[in-house]
Amino acid sequence: MFVEEYKLLPDYLPSRIPHREEDLERLFKVFSPMLSPTPTPATSFMVGAVGSGKTMLARKIGEKLEDEGRRNGVIVKAVTVNCRIDRGPSSVLNRVVQSLGLSFPKRGYEVQETLRFIMDELRQLRACLLLVLDEVDSLVASNGSSLLYSLARINETVNPPPLSLLLVTKDLKFFWEVDASTRSSLQKVVIRLAPYTEGQLYNIILSRAEEALRPGALGADTARLIAGSGGDSGDARYAIELLYRAAKIADYSGADRIRPVDVQEARNSLPPQVSLEELSYLTKHERAILLAAAQILSPTERAFVSTGELEAEYRSLCASLNLKPYKHTMVWMVVQNLKARGFFVTSQSGKGRRGRTTLIGLNMPPHDVIRSCSGGR
Repeated sequence: MFVEEYKLLPDYLPSRIPHREEDLERLFKVFSPMLSPTPTPATSFMVGAVGSGKTMLARKIGEKLEDEGRRNGVIVKAVTVNCRIDRGPSSVLNRVVQSLGLSFPKRGYEVQETLRFIMDELRQLRACLLLVLDEVDSLVASNGSSLLYSLARINETVNPPPLSLLLVTKDLKFFWEVDASTRSSLQKVVIRLAPYTEGQLYNIILSRAEEALRPGALGADTARLIAGSGGDSGDARYAIELLYRAAKIADYSGADRIRPVDVQEARNSLPPQVSLEELSYLTKHERAILLAAAQILSPTERAFVSTGELEAEYRSLCASLNLKPYKHTMVWMVVQNLKARGFFVTSQSGKGRRGRTTLIGLNMPPHDVIRSCSGGR
């Protein structure tokens, strides 16, 4: 199943970054003055939801600046600090010292002394530093904005100024809670990352699978099922984790490819989870529509049913259950409601189908749905 399993792990930095190439170029334009013979520092915010690629892009721009620096005879160091882990000013600066490989006592020194030591070392090395503060809002929430102010103003006391800042956050609410002086010092470029679309997640999943799995291990419809599970939130981190867990389940079972049921089993191990107990709270029509999808998918290895197939099976079930079937519009409203509640995932049909239609997949194994819904008729 796996060729290089580690390429599905959170810490892996992929060689390709589908749908974030332009954002990387925007970041490079902001920070490229660091590479000039007389380096000029820069400050930028990067804002985006969970799983939008912020941390990956921050690492990519650091890597790119270091590589370009080597080609241009400029020493660039890139250090990323996760402020959710290193929340205090001293912890942040100690992490910088450690990442740069410098020798400095961790205890007994004030924040300003540690910062001055870092600046002196950079000057002696004739190096520039890109300091990435990931989840910077956690730092401000825990300790205020004093360190941000010091970092923003430290270049005024050093020649040539060596420090550039990339401040990474889910939103800018925290920015309006810092004092006016800090806010004024940090009002620079803001790069916003839109959530990934379902189609973009599909491309990311295929790209990562190509790196990590053997050829043929992931089919197109199964990839769409994974992408659809993270599509509403645009969370690539979740989608890749789902791919990894599904691959592990398939590998453990001895399968030669990831099947839809492997994705559904993996989905049940990740939040948000939909428990089978929740099926008992569905209406008769909601259960019938869910059961219709499960009955079509269960004997196959398909990931999706078409809306036409679903409606036909639903009407057949209604006849056997003595229910008056809903009309098309009402069926579609129920499908959307079940999707919002985590039972269904939807995707648009791709190549190989005539026209474009909405495909409907399950977020739990079809046999579990059949067992639970059939018992609750």
